[in-house]
Amino acid sequence: MNTKAQSAVLAGMKNFMENKSDEESRVQQTFSTDEILYRVLPLKYFFDMVKNKKLYFVDVALWEDTHECLGDNSKIKVDSDEIADAPQFKGSIYGSCWTKDEENDAMWRIYSPNKDGIRIGVKGARIVEILKRQYNKMHSDVAHEDYDAMYPIVCMKDVRYHTEKELDTIRHSLHLEDTFENHNHAIELLSLKRTYFAHENETRCLVYCDNKTFTKLDGKLLPLDFDALKDIDSITFDPRLPDSEFETLKWLLCEKLGFSSNVVQKSRMYAKPKSIVYP
Repeated sequence: MNTKAQSAVLAGMKNFMENKSDEESRVQQTFSTDEILYRVLPLKYFFDMVKNKKLYFVDVALWEDTHECLGDNSKIKVDSDEIADAPQFKGSIYGSCWTKDEENDAMWRIYSPNKDGIRIGVKGARIVEILKRQYNKMHSDVAHEDYDAMYPIVCMKDVRYHTEKELDTIRHSLHLEDTFENHNHAIELLSLKRTYFAHENETRCLVYCDNKTFTKLDGKLLPLDFDALKDIDSITFDPRLPDSEFETLKWLLCEKLGFSSNVVQKSRMYAKPKSIVYP
């Protein structure tokens, strides 16, 4: 990896590792909040989101890409003679993955396998507000003296893509023990992915919350308050969905659930192009 790229990663980690007891340092983002972020999800998950008014973050230890599980296959030198398994972040860091691409063929095919998925669009600023609301909710539940031990760290970061060789260089340049003792450091590493996934153009929302009182579902999901009617800016159906089914679902969303008709549409990615009359 070139020196410039490595310096940028390490500089980002240094900045991110500054712990301050204020909202600005606890809720961080590395992208323009004016941007719209998108997420494709199966129809049943969308209805669950609307019904329960929750946006679910997943334990990052459950992510399929094994290169993102920081403790897997990692060892820490305890002293000159002893090597120990690195600690795991299971149950401590939760994530939600979004993309900046409004239209992306791969995303439809991967995340809408039944051709009936929905792409929701939410302004980055609104997602930051959702994270801040959760932060403030924690603030009201935790005594001031327990601040550092109980508060969640929340952030939104653009994913940076590197080759496997570059990522190995980054990891070997770090003190792994510091990584597992400092959750900020760990979250920074979770914003790095291999170039195999560059088509996702991903922005990650991450929450570190290692306390016993925070509500989690089976230890795998972290539910955040989310009002789909107020928080979602656009709803787009899979371009492969038959028009008749789209019209039925649009009627359901607008007439029964209360969404504006201007918000609900069907992707035109595969729509037939206009006729061209050649001279």
